[in-house]
Amino acid sequence: MSRANKWGPYDVVAAFFVSKSIRFLQQSSILRKLAAGPTVHEIASEYGYDETLLSVLLEFVHQTSDILIRLPSRDTRSRRFKLRAQYSQYVSLEFLLDKFLGAYGKPFDYLDLSLRSGRSGRRFTEPDVLAAALGRVGNNRYKRHITSLIRSLRVNRVLDLGCGAGHLLADLSTAIPRFEGWGIDSNARMCRFATERLKRCSATAYVRILHANIFSLKRLLTSEVRRRIEVIYAGSLLNSLFGGPRQTMVTLIAELKRLFPNRLLIVDDYYGKLGFVQKNPNRYLHSLVHDLVQAFSGQGVPAPSLQFWRSIYRDSRCQLVHCYEGETDGLNWFVHLVQL
Repeated sequence: MSRANKWGPYDVVAAFFVSKSIRFLQQSSILRKLAAGPTVHEIASEYGYDETLLSVLLEFVHQTSDILIRLPSRDTRSRRFKLRAQYSQYVSLEFLLDKFLGAYGKPFDYLDLSLRSGRSGRRFTEPDVLAAALGRVGNNRYKRHITSLIRSLRVNRVLDLGCGAGHLLADLSTAIPRFEGWGIDSNARMCRFATERLKRCSATAYVRILHANIFSLKRLLTSEVRRRIEVIYAGSLLNSLFGGPRQTMVTLIAELKRLFPNRLLIVDDYYGKLGFVQKNPNRYLHSLVHDLVQAFSGQGVPAPSLQFWRSIYRDSRCQLVHCYEGETDGLNWFVHLVQL
């Protein structure tokens, strides 16, 4: 399937079957076994599958994607397929399957209901599946650029809003001497993963994880704690508010300014592309998929440019002091440093 052009009918049909096939191979653990390159006969015998049908399935995945390679064999009985080395790490393939198909795929099984409102689709999402996926991602692969940025600011007390599975706080706890951190997330399973990660870093004595809503900061954190916090980090958080009124975002940032005056807010997210990009959309395939699942999970399609964010910060009576932007794997990301 060519990425130079938009998909045609056969590309669409093939994409359906290959995604179904790869998801099955993952959920049955066959995908992981294929990292060692066993024979089709060995896998079929272990699972009780028809060897010919399994061979056909693996051959189809091999010919329509770059996930599998077919190894040389003497005969059909010794036929072998192997997972490409670049996909052997969880984050490179299985994480994407768990995140997009596992956590956000179900609204598309019920489109007749999901299309009625973003709120309708949200009830079909699987936040615990997303939590488990993020829980399997190692510290060093996740948010390394933010760890470096915060270190360069020479601060050691950070509040992480929407802390997820605790990657950033765990990294900071090992990178910054005398670090203190607070993480808040509305997903209980995320909080459990974050706590477990911090235990592995022996950081639970000076990093606290709170299962709560970010709109209740005044109640959660005492005035003494709020005075000590030097930096507030919001990663993949504000984009989740595009499913509601613009004023919600303004109100949240204004509240942060009131509770943490003159502190630095780091906003780490990406610019939306769905409905905004006209040329070479396949360049931003990652963004387009992300925008789609955001819309159908009630989060809305994010703003496409810095101009929108400038207006949000201005209306919150805050100042954008620096903007980092880049593109990685089809995602146009940004990091905004905002003076509260």
